[in-house]
Amino acid sequence: MQHRKLKIVTAIMAVSAVALSGCATIDTSNNIGFPVKTVPEGAHVTAFNKHLHTTVTCISPCTMTLRQTRNYTMTFKKKGYKTGHLQVKSDDSVEGDAGSFGQNLLTFGPLAPIGMVVDGASGADDRLFPGSAKITLKAIQKNPASETKTTSIEKEGPTAATKS
Repeated sequence: MQHRKLKIVTAIMAVSAVALSGCATIDTSNNIGFPVKTVPEGAHVTAFNKHLHTTVTCISPCTMTLRQTRNYTMTFKKKGYKTGHLQVKSDDSVEGDAGSFGQNLLTFGPLAPIGMVVDGASGADDRLFPGSAKITLKAIQKNPASETKTTSIEKEGPTAATKS
């Protein structure tokens, strides 16, 4: 009797593992690593999502953890350089759709369309565009005409003016 229960539990666990591994919603998280590089390095990078009211920050080069189902406005700042901006958009991707279809087809067979609907609704097949950020910041040019020159006036001792 014990042996039979063990076989049943093992079979249920094996079927569950296979079934759950096929769905991209379960297989992947909506959080992904988003690589960021700037030239020069050391820029303060901010990714803001107005829907979630969240801000993610790092110092480049870095990898930010962003939600692949949300849009971001990225800002790149470094002293002596102009501020850079980049719009990162979340959108349905061919790669995500193909992966979702393949996983669901192998796991669920004729029921694959159900898994694809779930993946589409959860955003598991979405991707961020562009898939990484590489920004070259422009140096702020100093205008020599606008620089104020300070002159120092040396004061000499009292002049001796004598009348004769």
